[in-house]
Amino acid sequence: MKLGDHIISIRYRRGLSQRKLASWAGISNSTVHRIEKGTIKNVKPQVLRKLAEALNISYQELLYYAGYLDEFEPIITGQKE
Repeated sequence: MKLGDHIISIRYRRGLSQRKLASWAGISNSTVHRIEKGTIKNVKPQVLRKLAEALNISYQELLYYAGYLDEFEPIITGQKE
């Protein structure tokens, strides 16, 4: 899955518009749009951090989907063993 598709998927699950996500992340709506469409190929890590915080996901997750990390192991919480 590509970064933009991953962000879209999470954004839809959270019920957020691009504008709302952009506002929460403190970035422009056009930046969110361009990331989701894949027109920005190398998203800066500081932008990924803002998006991760706004989406309430790990920063490492977005680093992985953006190609900065080779591996990512999701942290699953709330499960009983």
